[in-house]
Formats: sequence, structure tokens, C-alpha cells
Amino acid sequence: MYAAEEALKSARVGDPVFTRYARVRGADAASAALMKAVRAETKDKRLTVHGLRHRVSDKLRDAGAPVEVRHGFLGHSSTAIAESTYGSPRARLIEFAKWAEKAEL
Repeated sequence: MYAAEEALKSARVGDPVFTRYARVRGADAASAALMKAVRAETKDKRLTVHGLRHRVSDKLRDAGAPVEVRHGFLGHSSTAIAESTYGSPRARLIEFAKWAEKAEL
């Protein structure tokens, strides 16, 4: 959580936290970087970042996490997250960590 807090501190409100990927096809580059990390751990082609995201969402849902938490945890941009009752970025990180523990992620 410390790394996430530090990344948020250095970003201005409304600016992307991971500026390297804030460009055309940046999401593809981010996905490729994540897949490279997955492949460093396993060569099983059935395991993908896309599948991991679905599994994380399923586990959070099964643990009872609100949709705002699930979407925020997965990085979906949504005005519901920004305007939610979770407050500051730090408070949202704490909320996400609580649900991650509850979902056994």
C-alpha cells in the first residue's frame, strides 16, 4: 500500500498515476508488461492478465464488496468512484486493502 500511496502523492488530481501508459495504445503496453511478469512465473498459456482480472472481480463480489470497490480495485475509471463515500485516495486504498484481505486476494 505504501507504493500506491507514494504514486498517488506524486500525481496531480486528474492526472494518470502511471504516465508511461498515458498515451495512444498505452493500455496495450501496460497489458504486455503485466503479461511479461505473468510469463516469468508460469508458461501456462491458460493463465492471462485478463483472466486474473475476472478472477479478482469474482472473488471481491463473492466477498460482498460493493461494485464501486470492485471497479476501483480493477482500475476502471468511474465518476462513482471519485464521488463515492470512500473519501480521499488514501481512504480508498485502505478500503480496497480491506476488501482484498476479505476476498483472500
